[in-house]
Amino acid sequence: MNIAQYSVEALNRAGVREVDLLGKPSGRSFDYYVLNGTLKRKRRVPRSEKYGLPPRILPPPTGWVTGKEVLESSKKEIQETKAQCDILYVDLSQKDNSTEDKQEVEIDAAEKVIFKRLNMKLTKHLRPLYVKALVNGIPVAKVLIDNGVAINTFPSRMMRTFAKTESDMIPTEVILTSFNGGATSTKGVMPLDITVGTTTRTTVFFFVIDGPTSYNVLLGRDWIHGSRCIPSLLHQCLVFWNDKGEAEVVQADHRPFVVEANSVY
Repeated sequence: MNIAQYSVEALNRAGVREVDLLGKPSGRSFDYYVLNGTLKRKRRVPRSEKYGLPPRILPPPTGWVTGKEVLESSKKEIQETKAQCDILYVDLSQKDNSTEDKQEVEIDAAEKVIFKRLNMKLTKHLRPLYVKALVNGIPVAKVLIDNGVAINTFPSRMMRTFAKTESDMIPTEVILTSFNGGATSTKGVMPLDITVGTTTRTTVFFFVIDGPTSYNVLLGRDWIHGSRCIPSLLHQCLVFWNDKGEAEVVQADHRPFVVEANSVY
């Protein structure tokens, strides 16, 4: 528009209060300039662009939660959970009924098991997990529970104890590899029944090996997973479902190398 066509009142209404000799409006009118007698409006430059500042971030509306607040809340809940809850919580079924039993290891009637947090004195041990078991109805001590081994095994010296001979074995060409890479040939596979606690599993396959061992029978992941067993070396116990469908705790044998009557050592 031509500035000469407008009165002072019209310019004031347009936001132009005064025009200096250079044709620049003053005050609020710095948004305008005069070019060849024509009043033009400047593009308003954002403050962040003009001064090189980051764009302004408006706070979220009332009632919204920022990501930072969610993160801080989650950290707080995790710390409170670690301070108040037990070390391990295992859900053993999908049943809705529950009853609490306050013990060192809490059992919630075939539904869940909670291992209590141990004090430091009880955690300072390197004991393996030995239990007692019945193998084909024969009491056997030094039964090692090892979830680092996939299969079940026992040394050939136990064949006589179980009243078995080589003719009872199933031939196999499986070669076992130890943690240091050494290879051990197996003599065969022997199916046996084994009872731990009150739970009996029939026809459990054991690989028979030659050589000295620190155990009479080794139960690996094959038996552990098949029995839905939860071994805890720290707590020195086994937890699993028994034949009645109830969670059962079997304590470790803390004196596996002490001779007792009616047991094979």
